[in-house]
Amino acid sequence: MRTFSFYIFICLVCLAPLPFGGNILMAWYGNAALTSLALGWFTASVIWNYEPLGISFQRIQLVVILFLCVIAWIIIQILPLDISALSHPLWQMSAQALQEDIPGRISINPEQSEIGLIRLLTYAGVFWLALQFGRDPEKAKILLYSIVIAITVYASYGLILKILESHTILWFAKEHYKDSLTSTFINRNSAATYFGLGCTALLALMVSHLRRNLFHASPKKVFLSQLIQTITSMRMLISIYALFVTFAALVLTGSRAGLIVTIIAMLCLLLIYMLKSKQKHWVYISGLCLMLVAISFILEASGDFLGQRLQNMEALVETSRMKTYALTLTMINDFPFTGTGLGTYGNIFPMYRDSSIPSYGVWDKAHNTYLELILELGIPAALLLFCAVFLLIKITLRGVFERKKNSNYSAIAFTCSVLVGLHSLVDFSLQIQAITITYMVLLGIGVSQSWGSRRRNL
Repeated sequence: MRTFSFYIFICLVCLAPLPFGGNILMAWYGNAALTSLALGWFTASVIWNYEPLGISFQRIQLVVILFLCVIAWIIIQILPLDISALSHPLWQMSAQALQEDIPGRISINPEQSEIGLIRLLTYAGVFWLALQFGRDPEKAKILLYSIVIAITVYASYGLILKILESHTILWFAKEHYKDSLTSTFINRNSAATYFGLGCTALLALMVSHLRRNLFHASPKKVFLSQLIQTITSMRMLISIYALFVTFAALVLTGSRAGLIVTIIAMLCLLLIYMLKSKQKHWVYISGLCLMLVAISFILEASGDFLGQRLQNMEALVETSRMKTYALTLTMINDFPFTGTGLGTYGNIFPMYRDSSIPSYGVWDKAHNTYLELILELGIPAALLLFCAVFLLIKITLRGVFERKKNSNYSAIAFTCSVLVGLHSLVDFSLQIQAITITYMVLLGIGVSQSWGSRRRNL
């Protein structure tokens, strides 16, 4: 029974980016349905067969408590409690204007908050399934390889469209970023983050394969022979090709922030392996140099498109974006504890928009996930959510250095957390469902493999 649930889960992870990066209402409900089906089937299997969980609630009980508190608060935001001290003033103004008895709520748009709640619960379900399936090293391997294969396929599709100079997404005409590679995503920064996750995971797989095959060869001649044999093996050649394709797609998105945070994550990964290893540091230094050479080559081959954007680094955070941050802080100051309701940024921002923001365009996101969540949830609830994720990331970092076997999964989870965490400071990639689903799977596997197999499941 668990096998069926596992296959559904793989389909969910691989197909999530297909409908415009999962950034449409139909995809949100579809992914929620698939997650619920996989989760329900898995739960039924556990109950029916009296099987123990791979990772019990006790292992992450503090995280679960923090998350449930956030969920409870979101529900309170949605409910028509009509408490004047908590309700948004907009409801009272609407009641007076319409001369009707309208119950007050914290959320200014309960429907959007309900959708936001469904999405948040979907991410939690994906993480929980990855946590359980990822406890089995074989299933963890299948999940990880499914992700990197899927990312490579989407990157290849994007490159084909770029070569053919096709300004389309699937069979629809592209309306934005016509000169950028976006694959099935609408926004180039989102595509860059997705490809960045693939680059980081692929680099980790390659380094792990090299470590297993090289660090036990003692004589110099044997080591060099083994090095050549390992690099020229079919598995390594396929990995190099996949990394080249994925990184080339990342560069051709033209996303400056996406490229920078990906390189930081990859360097962080090499640094972790260097600190973890007690011998042959020159191997990692050589690998670092080769990686920088390869990056330089791909950047040069990409032409002037990204080069011109990188030369104008002060535009990485545009003036309008900085003004948006300032307005968001003003909104937070007006509703510091209650928030305005999950998913309501696009509803509240027009009320504060002034002449400092260009008149064109719709600002339905803050381009800073942290500020947006603080505004929508309120400071206390947002901090609880941040702490829950931070505790999970902390577990993966501990697993990197404590585990000798399968620490690769924890390293991938941690460095991918660095990637999406940094990018969320200047963009909204984690608000694109395909990216968050992929990240939740990597994080779930990394957390699950952070505990040794000898420890009992509490």
